[in-house]
Amino acid sequence: ILDEATSAVDTTTEKEIQRALDNLVQGRTTIAIAHRLSTLRKANRLVVLDRGKVVEVGPHEELMAREGAYYRLYQAQARQVDTETDGSEQPIQWNNAHADRDPA
Repeated sequence: ILDEATSAVDTTTEKEIQRALDNLVQGRTTIAIAHRLSTLRKANRLVVLDRGKVVEVGPHEELMAREGAYYRLYQAQARQVDTETDGSEQPIQWNNAHADRDPA
């Protein structure tokens, strides 16, 4: 269980931590809790909560296509990252590996 593993770091440090976590969670069921959505970029199943209730479930691409709560949060965070980096760094791109697999 990872609870806000990268919440207090800059985007460069987040990428380094994420690379290490990618190796650590390989082949394991992992539950990650995050407000910073880029932490979850490789998740095969995302569960979006609003006030303690599940409002969306699915892989990144599906949730983005719905343009619901997840989409709005993702877009807002991407704009914030772009603003914070003064345009010199692109927002973290999501790579939803294993989206075609059923969750374990």
